[in-house]
Amino acid sequence: MVINALRNESHYSHLNLEEALSLIGELKPGRTYITHISHKLGFSIQKLKKTLPKNVFLAYDGLILEIE
Repeated sequence: MVINALRNESHYSHLNLEEALSLIGELKPGRTYITHISHKLGFSIQKLKKTLPKNVFLAYDGLILEIE
């Protein structure tokens, strides 16, 4: 699954991190990649990664996904 999570605060046209994680928990995909990440999620990618479930990853420019 690929989903956006712009920031921690609510936004009128994007999901925030809490909303994205809630939807991921409801749909239970095998893997999820979060896109449209803003600096408003924090400047430490390593800290953010530690807060995510084991099957949720941060997408990045140049990422190549193999579809099974």
